[in-house]
Amino acid sequence: MSAADFRSVGELLLDSELIARDVLMDVDQVGGRTMVRTWGELVQSAGDLWQALPKTARNPLGGDAVEPDDTYMEQLQGITRTMLRTRAERWPGDGPADSRLLRISENLLKARELVTHQRSDVRPMRAEVREDLLAAKSRLMHTLYVASHGVNVALRQDIRTLEGIQADRHVIAAPESLTRSRAAFARVSAFEQLAGSYVARTYPGALGGEHKPKPSGSRLGQALACFDVQVHRTLSANARGADLIVTAQSQALIMLAGHTLLRAGAETGAVDPSQYRSRLSPALEDAQNSWAAMSSTWRVLTPPSARRPDRDLGHAASEARAAIMEIIHDRATLASPTVMADRVDLAATARTIQDALSAAVDQAHLVHTVIREPTLNGSARAVNAMAMGIVKDRPPGRPGTSEQPWVSPRDLLANRLVPLPEPVREAIHDAAAQTVQTVTRAMSAAAFLHHLSVGNPDETDPTVRGPVRDKTPLPRLHANSPNRCEPRP
Repeated sequence: MSAADFRSVGELLLDSELIARDVLMDVDQVGGRTMVRTWGELVQSAGDLWQALPKTARNPLGGDAVEPDDTYMEQLQGITRTMLRTRAERWPGDGPADSRLLRISENLLKARELVTHQRSDVRPMRAEVREDLLAAKSRLMHTLYVASHGVNVALRQDIRTLEGIQADRHVIAAPESLTRSRAAFARVSAFEQLAGSYVARTYPGALGGEHKPKPSGSRLGQALACFDVQVHRTLSANARGADLIVTAQSQALIMLAGHTLLRAGAETGAVDPSQYRSRLSPALEDAQNSWAAMSSTWRVLTPPSARRPDRDLGHAASEARAAIMEIIHDRATLASPTVMADRVDLAATARTIQDALSAAVDQAHLVHTVIREPTLNGSARAVNAMAMGIVKDRPPGRPGTSEQPWVSPRDLLANRLVPLPEPVREAIHDAAAQTVQTVTRAMSAAAFLHHLSVGNPDETDPTVRGPVRDKTPLPRLHANSPNRCEPRP
């Protein structure tokens, strides 16, 4: 893990849970075998973190106590070990791993490092510490529960495909793969049910005791500015589909955060309600949808094996996501306007959002430019299908036909990465131009936010923290500022 990743244990757990939910959104794009290859690492990381967490009970014989909840994790690890024994029998075989499950595993490994270095087993344990510990376990188990459901959905699709092959008399069946897939499906189903029994008892009720420190007033602005810097560094150096996915996903989240925070500001009097309803709200919604559509397009074009983004861009995006979620997220849902107003100064935060919209316009222009780069590519099958769909709807007289082969048969069979044909490049270039327009309208609609009145902070009071002491948004950082967004020492 890079030193740039300085999220807390709670933020790592929340990010893991959100990634697990993302798995369910496009699980049809990833095969069950791919997910099974990564599943063992995820469960092992979760088990290591669980064991590293402090115990709430004392063992009279010395050492860590064995608590009733520990048996759940031991059983889940046992199910996984049994399932993965088949790897020694050439199933699921070599191949790509699922990048999202890998990200969860990396988060949990980082959380274990933090727990190990910061752990302090003081007994008797304070009630608030015990409640926070139970909340962490509940969120961790919920992550495994949701992720296991995603693996099961992918395996079920594999089974249906293999059953179709077996039923086709003109195709040689693969009975061993079907048998292995069915066995894996049964074991992951058992895993899901066992994890679900723990979740049913604790989630989301246990999250009420989760420790939530007050956000720093400067973190959101700093995180968004550093993300802006890193997008320029990464995309200008070597734009890839994986980096465009992260950029678009992050910008869609920033638009959502802006929508949420400004709505809270309008409801609490920090932002003009009429300006928000008539101009800001529809503009931000259009911008969010535009970035989300771009992300979906690149997820289709980029195969799972090529979805690992640039490491520094990934860390910058993770920090931006954590800075956003600590303000707008509460337990298992969005925070109420009152809660958000208690966490940060919404007038100052609205001005930070306005700066972020300015940066988003610049990033949209950058994406629009780099899409013309000849180094960008996509998976052969997705590229071919997209090109055929585009030319099919073309008016008469335009070049290209739906029968024209856009990739070679060998590339199509192996689903290799291939250069983007002109119809595909033109279509995504036009979509990027639309993103530029929607984000520019959002920035224009938010121009009045810089004129919001912000109170004078009391800098003499050392007990006043974060959003009260630091009401002025940080200045924009640019790609030619090499030392402004380096990892914290």
